[in-house]
Amino acid sequence: MKKIWILLLLLFIPVVKAEELPKVYLNGDLTFMSSKEDKRAIEIEFVSDEYNFKEKGTIKLQGSSSLDYDKKNYNITFEEKQETSLGSFKKYTLKANWIDELHIRNLLTASIVRDINKEYKLFSDTINYGVTDGFYVEVYNNGEYMGLYSMNISKKYLFDTSEKEALVIGVKNNVDQSYFLKEENIKWDGFEVEEGEADQDSLDKLNRLINFINKSSDREFKKNFEKYINLDSALNYYCIMNVLLMTDNAINNVYLVSYDGDYWYISFYDMDISWGGTNKQNKLFDYTRDLNKEIRESRLWDRFEVAYSKEIKERYKELRKKYLSKDYLLDRYYEYLDKIPEEALKRENEKWNNEVQYDKHYIDEFMDNRLKMLDKKIDHLGYSSRLIIISIYVFVLLMLGWVLLNVKKG
Repeated sequence: MKKIWILLLLLFIPVVKAEELPKVYLNGDLTFMSSKEDKRAIEIEFVSDEYNFKEKGTIKLQGSSSLDYDKKNYNITFEEKQETSLGSFKKYTLKANWIDELHIRNLLTASIVRDINKEYKLFSDTINYGVTDGFYVEVYNNGEYMGLYSMNISKKYLFDTSEKEALVIGVKNNVDQSYFLKEENIKWDGFEVEEGEADQDSLDKLNRLINFINKSSDREFKKNFEKYINLDSALNYYCIMNVLLMTDNAINNVYLVSYDGDYWYISFYDMDISWGGTNKQNKLFDYTRDLNKEIRESRLWDRFEVAYSKEIKERYKELRKKYLSKDYLLDRYYEYLDKIPEEALKRENEKWNNEVQYDKHYIDEFMDNRLKMLDKKIDHLGYSSRLIIISIYVFVLLMLGWVLLNVKKG
């Protein structure tokens, strides 16, 4: 009798299904795609609990170094706007997150940047405070599983407002120009116009900025910096990239954004090398890794760190109280881990053999130690410069004293 009651009870207990991610079905030929110029016609079907549509469109590869990865990124363009939880757009990006076996670092970091931009009223008239957003999907091509992706807002929409169109220039390649080292006659090598026109007018505007970064005296750099670059955007960028160990964003993946060609904002893009992650799968930086090498190599950040050490300290302390506090960062990290069901990760790992080979809780100790290290480092910013100045001053006084002494003897 007892067994019968148990069976009856089990019949009425609702079966809880594992959370399902939206599905994207790409129907068309994607074979042998290797260039961003290769655009193909395709039918795209989107299936989720809330949104469902089937629409014709085109697909292209997305990215630079990621073009060499086995699992590709894609830009998709619909013939008509299609609505998802992100809004209604014609263009979306499917990010493979190939070097990030956690699959969360890009969108996770973007969410932190968004919160900070909102706090300081940066890009407040744009759709997501000047930074990408997205959600996780499973992608299929002609019925064959392609893997776990994030479906993101296309960067085409990130900076335009209802009244203004942005000129967006991406710093892309490790050449003298992208380090802001070449002083004049900048060409497009090392830069890429993401939005706006890649014409001589845009190039002249970029040259004006870079000439200021290179040619201004130390006094002029500090005095006139805010005539060229939004200070809040630079201070926030510096603090975020240091705390989240964004080695790839100190020089590459820097966006220069302007609405008039004279005044620029500094913004992030492609934030997957962060939180200790590297450009190698399952390889992590030690928490002690700093950005000294990258900062010294960049004329912009090298001069900025020296000229604005006091302001950097103040902004860092502000951000550490909330948005860059250990609790805030860890809460957001685990929130994004929970967005991807285990079954979806299992299917991804079976397809691409990129299972996480370290404890996902590494971040607890990593962030605790890193923040303690950075607190001390930031607090000592500018000391070396002041020591040099004091040393020169003392040296001059000693030399003057020596000269006076010898004059008297003479």
